[in-house]
Amino acid sequence: MKIKQQLEKMSYLIKRFQRELRDVKPTPEFVEKLKSMMEEIEEAIHSFKEQHRIKYDDLMRSEKTLYLELQQLERKFEAWNQATRTDNVASQAASSKIPTIVSDISKDLPPEVVAFDKFVQQSGGHQGGWDEQDHQTFLRYRNMYKGRIVFLDHVKPLLPLHTETEIREHEAWFQEYTFLYESKKYAVKKWREKKEEDKEDAISQVQSQLESQKEEDTKKHTLTAEEKAEKLNQINAWRVQKELEKAIKEERKIREEMEKKKQREEDRKHQLETKRKVEEFQKQKHIEEEVLAMINEERKREENERRREIIAKEISRFRNR
Repeated sequence: MKIKQQLEKMSYLIKRFQRELRDVKPTPEFVEKLKSMMEEIEEAIHSFKEQHRIKYDDLMRSEKTLYLELQQLERKFEAWNQATRTDNVASQAASSKIPTIVSDISKDLPPEVVAFDKFVQQSGGHQGGWDEQDHQTFLRYRNMYKGRIVFLDHVKPLLPLHTETEIREHEAWFQEYTFLYESKKYAVKKWREKKEEDKEDAISQVQSQLESQKEEDTKKHTLTAEEKAEKLNQINAWRVQKELEKAIKEERKIREEMEKKKQREEDRKHQLETKRKVEEFQKQKHIEEEVLAMINEERKREENERRREIIAKEISRFRNR
């Protein structure tokens, strides 16, 4: 719902409530009706205030976010001013300050800005806790009478939801609000002027340091003929040394390969000799086993012959009986 429609709705509800008050009826039904109308008005006002409070909070967060970004830029300029040798050191210096900014925004704000923001937050926002229509009516008549206190008598009938005491308290609040707001504007202006001066000084110092560094680098790269010759001799000596080390390394590698090959040959000869001995042993063992088998066979044959002779003798003797 648009703001104009909300204001028209609240105005209609209030006027209807005022019309009902012109003809008061001391009945429970009439009291209940007034109560219902008051609740409806309060709900509309509360809804309107809540919506604008959310918008105000969003604006406050946006303002602080923008201010934080500005602070970060200023911190970077200060970090560049402190840089000595490399951009890396400067970036580290800048990044090391960022958590401090995030952790406490008000630390870097001018005191007048902090005081104004604190006052606004604690006193109901930029309208002092009033809804926008009442506050604008208050401001319109105050400006009309150029702030003279007599305007309170003229604005009072137009603010039926506020007592005279509340209107006077709102006037006192607005005076303090105006004073703090002007102080904030002046402090921010001075702060920006100072930051601009500091930024220009920082840029000048950085440029001066860059020029000095550039001159120093130019001197370092400008070598004399003797220095160039010495440098060339050092490079040649380094190359010869590297070639010598490479040759020694290659010779060592070849010698190691030859030793490994010789060792492999010896291992192979040893394996062949061992294999020959094993085969010879197995062959000798086989011959011995065959000889033993023949001897055993001969013994068995002789044993059988003796047994047959003994048996034959026994048979012959038995027959002779």
